[in-house]
Amino acid sequence: MPTARFINDTATIEVNGKTETASIGIKSDIVGGRVGVSSYPQGQDHDKLNNRNLPDQHPISAITGLETALATFVYEQASASDTWIITHNLGKHPSCTVVDSSNNVFTPAIHYDSENQITITMNGATTGKAYLN
Repeated sequence: MPTARFINDTATIEVNGKTETASIGIKSDIVGGRVGVSSYPQGQDHDKLNNRNLPDQHPISAITGLETALATFVYEQASASDTWIITHNLGKHPSCTVVDSSNNVFTPAIHYDSENQITITMNGATTGKAYLN
């Protein structure tokens, strides 16, 4: 039965019309009766990649929609209330951390009304903030 095999080499490759010489590593192994092959660049300077600022390119900061996906919405309830209805427009069911006006974290009842609104219910009228992401 074959075992894992590693190949390290230097190759000249063309990416987006530009020829580069790079170190390439290839690892192959058998997982569940199937051969898997993966390659990875070695010593590559990501700041010199072509088109890295375009959507769906490297680095992670250039991935389309990432900033929106990681956005945090902060809601402030200035007048004491036992029910906070929050329209956040994040387009998802975000995680929610609630703090009172003294910044103490507590766990009220949270209901996801939709992908853009939640209702927070607590035992007494409270002021504070809700952090959604």
